[in-house]
Amino acid sequence: MLAALCTCAQAGSFVVTPVRVELSGSVRSAVLTVANSEDALLTLQLRTVEWTQAEGRDVFADSTELLATPAVFTLGPRGLQVFRVALRKPKSPQIEAAYRLFVEEVPAAGAGVPGVQVALRMSIPVFVAPALVSSPGMTWDARVSANRLVLSAFNEGNTSARLLGVNVSTRDAKAVESLPLTYVLARQRWSWALSDLFLQGRTPDTLLLQVTADEGNVDSAVTVNP
Repeated sequence: MLAALCTCAQAGSFVVTPVRVELSGSVRSAVLTVANSEDALLTLQLRTVEWTQAEGRDVFADSTELLATPAVFTLGPRGLQVFRVALRKPKSPQIEAAYRLFVEEVPAAGAGVPGVQVALRMSIPVFVAPALVSSPGMTWDARVSANRLVLSAFNEGNTSARLLGVNVSTRDAKAVESLPLTYVLARQRWSWALSDLFLQGRTPDTLLLQVTADEGNVDSAVTVNP
């Protein structure tokens, strides 16, 4: 996921701004900038995919609904390139549509060890707002599965929730874990397998959550289901 409070995204040799794109039925395109951080030529390609979530992971699928141009370009040393992301057709979904824009390095021919090419890639979330917006509402669940304690969040709203951080602890504070920034997409579920510390000795009956999100901070207690 992307850094929580940064206005640019950096992938070693290039920087992309902004780090999040928000479109709608009336705002169908956005302009982004990529900067080459190196003193050498850099070739990049743009790729857009549909973004959903399943079983606690991100799922990407090829999509033609979003267009990014120019699709391939070369930056000179310390050079800049402006590019555009746009919806091919007007869209006013009932549920926020989510995509990812991949900005990927194209390795130079013959670069690196023969047969091995390491390319940098930056992922930018792109959202298309629904016609009517309802704020994210999270419901939480915790259960033991395959000898792991799994915490899940389901987003009942029709727009994505950006969880800047989730601190999880037991009542006796013998187990504490901080979960990283995570997007939970509209009407979808995300799951985390917690540290083995949570199952040492005995399974806790309750987890205490301190959630920091764009909408504010929320403290809650979640019953653990066996």
